Amino acid sequence: MKNIDSYLSTLFSEYPPTPAFKHAKKRLRLRMKKRLKTLIKHGKTPSEAQNIVIAEHSSLEALADELNIAEEIISYRTGKSFYGIAQPMYSLVTQECAQKYSRALKESSAQRATGTIFFILGLAFFLLCVSICGEHHTVSIPLATLGLILCIVIGRFLLHRVKKYMSPFSMVEEYGFMADPAVKQWAHEQEQEQKKHTRTPKIAGVLLIATSPIGVIAPALLTDNHRVSAAGLALLLCMVAAGVWIIIFCSWATRAADTICVLSQDWGDDTTRPTPLLHLLRKAYWGIVIIIFLLWGFVGKRWTEAWIVFPVAAILCCALDDIVCCGKKKK
Repeated sequence: MKNIDSYLSTLFSEYPPTPAFKHAKKRLRLRMKKRLKTLIKHGKTPSEAQNIVIAEHSSLEALADELNIAEEIISYRTGKSFYGIAQPMYSLVTQECAQKYSRALKESSAQRATGTIFFILGLAFFLLCVSICGEHHTVSIPLATLGLILCIVIGRFLLHRVKKYMSPFSMVEEYGFMADPAVKQWAHEQEQEQKKHTRTPKIAGVLLIATSPIGVIAPALLTDNHRVSAAGLALLLCMVAAGVWIIIFCSWATRAADTICVLSQDWGDDTTRPTPLLHLLRKAYWGIVIIIFLLWGFVGKRWTEAWIVFPVAAILCCALDDIVCCGKKKK
């Protein structure tokens, strides 16, 4: 395999070490290794098998479509990225592109935050309708369900608008490019500058989420009325929604820096890109926490103990952010 590894290094030496090319190199190495074993199994000597395998994979351009790097090769050969900006061979995201991406995140942060919390507010509206209407389920359940569906539709609509607005930067958010050290430094400086102005609002958002269980604990201690408890749960969800909105709205610079710094990593053989599973878990995290809280409360009838879910979830959320935002992990 040493000859094949040397051949692959030479084959890819013309191109920049972007994630796409490194992933293609790994795929091609596994393919050549499998072919080598097959040839040896059918009677070829190791030397003969290596020569055959190298001859069969002599042109990277011929394999480009199969390895999903055709566009990257064209982009490199023309000296331009998909944004039409001339690039040095080591930099596929310029500071100009990074600034546009950061500005787009800032301009869409309010809409992103609003769309996210509509899912929480829908559940709060459902519980509030049930608590107000009491025993009149023929009125409360349809009305509450309609409000919940409406909130979900509005939330999806707003997030779809954000996705469409950010579509010119989809390749950046999918870690399809790399950034040079100057861009990385600029992203860090912008993040630090923004943190000076958003530290207090973020603390307020965290406090809202941390103190939200008061909406459930107080009614549980003062009364056994289920309507009051449901209203307290709706208040809890509203406080969580307010905290989430503030945190998302104030985190656009951190999001930009996280993405750009991930792009600037040297994705070697001893690292892997952030997994889609981790990013999916990060997006759905607080929704899962709320579902656990509701199941514990409704099914287990343990509202006074269920609030512990939120402080524990806040600690675990910090750990999850460290895992996702570091941009790479050791094998």
